[in-house]
Amino acid sequence: MAISRQNILDAIETLVARGDKLTLVGVRTELGRGSNATILPILREWKSSQQVQMPDNAQKMLQKFGTKFWVLLNEEKIKSFEDRSVKLQWALDNAHENLVEKKKEIGLLNCSINNLSTENGKLQIKVKTLLKQVASLEQAALLDNILESTDVATPGL
Repeated sequence: MAISRQNILDAIETLVARGDKLTLVGVRTELGRGSNATILPILREWKSSQQVQMPDNAQKMLQKFGTKFWVLLNEEKIKSFEDRSVKLQWALDNAHENLVEKKKEIGLLNCSINNLSTENGKLQIKVKTLLKQVASLEQAALLDNILESTDVATPGL
């Protein structure tokens, strides 16, 4: 027994009433039999008949709504961008202030390094002077020892 157009439409209505997804396989399963060539043209026809043509005034209202929605969406994007821009500018300003402070600290540290370097140079000169004085004193002491030993070795002279 061949499947009638009404059998296919009844199967479609049953699937729709249950809330099942309307597919070729679903209709064939609901019927329990049938070929794609028989079911598919009727299923396509039924689907196209279910599409509602929106009245012109409803289409215009929907178009206006869509336009307003798009404008609002773009305004939100701009606002979000501006908010991020303000936050980034604040972070950049803080980073710049930190950089200026660090440069000042570096300048102070460089002054300290220069002062310490100068002081180190002065201390090195003092150390050299003291080493020369120690060497001179050692030479004088050695000379005194030599003279004393020669005095002891030649009594009466």
